[in-house]
Amino acid sequence: MLKRFYLMFLVSLFCLALPFHITATVLWDQPVSSTNKTGYHNQDYDNDPESDLWISDDFENEHAWHISTIFVPGDFFKDKYNKSALGNAKSLSWYIYADDGGKPDGYPGDGTTPVWSIKLDPSDSQIAISTGSGGDPSNVALNLVSPPRLEPGLYWFVFSPELTHYLYGEWGRQPSDTEYGFDAQVIQPTGVNGFPTTWTSARDPIVPWTKQRFPRLTKQDFAFRLEGSSFPSNMDANPRALYFGNVLVGSSSDARIVTIRNIGGSSFVINTISSSSPGVFRVEPGSCALTNQTLTSGTSCTVSVTFTPNTGGELSAAININTGLTPATAQVPLAGTGLQAEPSITEGTIGTVITFTNPTDGFTNKKGKVIIYDGNKKINTKIAKGDWTNDSIRATVNKAFLPGTYNIRIEFKRDKDKILYDAGTFTFRKPEISSLSSVEGTPGTPVTITGNFFSTKKGQVYLEYNDSGKLKKKNCKVTNWTMNSITFTVPKTTKSFSNGTYPLTVSNKVGLSPENITFTIT
Repeated sequence: MLKRFYLMFLVSLFCLALPFHITATVLWDQPVSSTNKTGYHNQDYDNDPESDLWISDDFENEHAWHISTIFVPGDFFKDKYNKSALGNAKSLSWYIYADDGGKPDGYPGDGTTPVWSIKLDPSDSQIAISTGSGGDPSNVALNLVSPPRLEPGLYWFVFSPELTHYLYGEWGRQPSDTEYGFDAQVIQPTGVNGFPTTWTSARDPIVPWTKQRFPRLTKQDFAFRLEGSSFPSNMDANPRALYFGNVLVGSSSDARIVTIRNIGGSSFVINTISSSSPGVFRVEPGSCALTNQTLTSGTSCTVSVTFTPNTGGELSAAININTGLTPATAQVPLAGTGLQAEPSITEGTIGTVITFTNPTDGFTNKKGKVIIYDGNKKINTKIAKGDWTNDSIRATVNKAFLPGTYNIRIEFKRDKDKILYDAGTFTFRKPEISSLSSVEGTPGTPVTITGNFFSTKKGQVYLEYNDSGKLKKKNCKVTNWTMNSITFTVPKTTKSFSNGTYPLTVSNKVGLSPENITFTIT
């Protein structure tokens, strides 16, 4: 009996550079072996097609599957050219074949039409290549915008990169410790390297792994993982997954339509239709009621879905369609990316210019507000003419809070909707003195202070002294004041303020410089 393997729990895809993440059910999982991580021949040799060789392994589904993600680990076993990476492939191909008595009913290029296949350039946005166990970029994840539907049955999976081996090495599939269904099969149609010309068990003694200096296989499976959702045999959805793209945090996407169909011969009742994350992915009734919706044979109904990200980054959920069918709950994966306009500068003082860029969705060309706030207290930054465009915002801090970290909010109108969303934080910093052009001088001598966060609004420079037990300030005449440089004149002495060494302070609307800088009047 074939081993049916279903993990009915939700997982979030591993953090790869995927165009989007989908929270999906693991439908089938054969992890990489814990003891044998060798890569076994599996490649289209574009410079040497006689050497083409493929490995196929089986899987079985009890219910209809909508496959949204295929993950294939692998490794390079000839990397002397130091260019081993799946990204160097001319193409990457995935195939699913029907079963033919415990073997695939075809192989790439033999004229057999697969149940499903796709061929893509490695740079395609649906593909993410990651580092494998051997240290090369050899693992690949395919996140499908249009998931295929597989009816219940036994199938065979093949993955094939097209690589020039003398330039980029040779890639191979990796074994698994699982033992599900039939033995994995291997084929080399030409048999040029001694491999079988028809599908043959990968652990059959006639397969010359050991002659090729690979360990003899002791387990029957190779590693791969399928993710997606299970559907009743008489129900389908269109689309089978929904990706909203990039949407500004706090704003909403246009509504997208999902059609639920009865493709069977009898009626069924949808008990509920809901979102697994209703605050982010909102499901509204269309022609479908969200409760107690009957679909007769051959009919369909619709719901609409809106994406409103509440935070930046990749977000995912699912439409849950609950029925009395098997499986009881079918899912349509949902995904989108929340975009935040992160500040170009996260700390500063009065006069600091903060830039926000968001070219994907845009801010609209009608000027809004950039606000720094703490509870009910807020500061409206200054946005000069031309500093607010659809693609970017330049906001100048013209007022100050006390030293500390505060939130930033951007407000503007898109069409008639008011858009409010968080845009990171800003920290107000006290003046910092890095150095003095001279640490001593006579009255009237110019001295330059170099440092940070002085602000663009002129503050004070003073020396502190003791006058009969009272601490007093001797202001210094400032002749130049910029964000990072101040020039002052050494003040005249008096009876109470004579030659000597005094603490020097820079003061602005945010605060005072640290008390560790002194200046000596000679």
